Amino acid sequence: MNANKDRDEAKTTLQRRLKRAMIVAVRLLCCSAILVCVIWLAALLYEDVQIEKTTKQTQALFGEDGTSPSPVPQETQSAPQETQSAPTETPRAQETYWPATTLDAATGWGQEETLQTVMPELSPRPANVSRFEALYAENPDVIGWLWVGENISLPVVQRDNEYYLEHDFNGNSRDAGTLFLDEKNKIWPVDENLLVYGHNMRNGSMFGKMGDYRKLDYLKQHPMVRFQLIYEEEAFAYVVIAAFDCSATVTDPQYFKINRRNFADEAEYQAYLDEIAAWSIYDIPIDVNVQDDLLTLVTCSYNQGNGRFLVIARKIREGETEDGMKIAMQEASKR
Repeated sequence: MNANKDRDEAKTTLQRRLKRAMIVAVRLLCCSAILVCVIWLAALLYEDVQIEKTTKQTQALFGEDGTSPSPVPQETQSAPQETQSAPTETPRAQETYWPATTLDAATGWGQEETLQTVMPELSPRPANVSRFEALYAENPDVIGWLWVGENISLPVVQRDNEYYLEHDFNGNSRDAGTLFLDEKNKIWPVDENLLVYGHNMRNGSMFGKMGDYRKLDYLKQHPMVRFQLIYEEEAFAYVVIAAFDCSATVTDPQYFKINRRNFADEAEYQAYLDEIAAWSIYDIPIDVNVQDDLLTLVTCSYNQGNGRFLVIARKIREGETEDGMKIAMQEASKR
């Protein structure tokens, strides 16, 4: 009897010890999971703070809509003059101005096929305006500033179609990247269609709020986009003429060839205008023709694999007003 009793007590003691060990192990796992989550959240918060800090530093130089620039901080005005203005381009007798493009199925970016098109001699590009002096001294890749809707007021850079996918305006490694102009776009003379790319960030930074243009009410409230190149004295207004989701995969039935910057002739340009009108999720009562300049904003779309969301706008014409465009946009309807 005593032997059986001893065995039972030993068994009970062992079970208690195992139970306590399991409880300790579970607690350690929970603590580890909590610690990992805290570190992950802290990293996200740090990145958001850095993005916000960089954004505020650059936005301090410009107004909310491009009409009322804020004073340039004194410490940024003392940069040497020779670093504040872009060198003018040497006039060229020939220019490959009408490029044809093919899309790389692997990357979604364009590859250019050169056409031998001869242009008249070009005048030198104008010097940068004073409003961009501090930004240009900080980063000579800057080519302009963009205002979209309620939330987007950011600098636009141009280098290649890779670097600014993962670097902020100051060259720091950031998942949010920076808004950038297509590497093949020319800003002097200005291409017929300027393409600006930006990440669709879930925290709303960069082009993270551009998806609001899928809502008809938002389009009616914010039909205007403003864009200023570094040599322009003021921002130009553009009115939205199309918005739609598409795929950047050539074999996808929803594929749309995005990177078209110039057109060989008026017939090709008109075909493109008809194409974007057919793709648009809206019927927009804004006239557009082959004499107009376009601005295309491109971001990722999570509605499909390798998706893109495009908002396309045209520069308002002489004699048109932003108020007039806003009134006309009230007649837009969703398909």
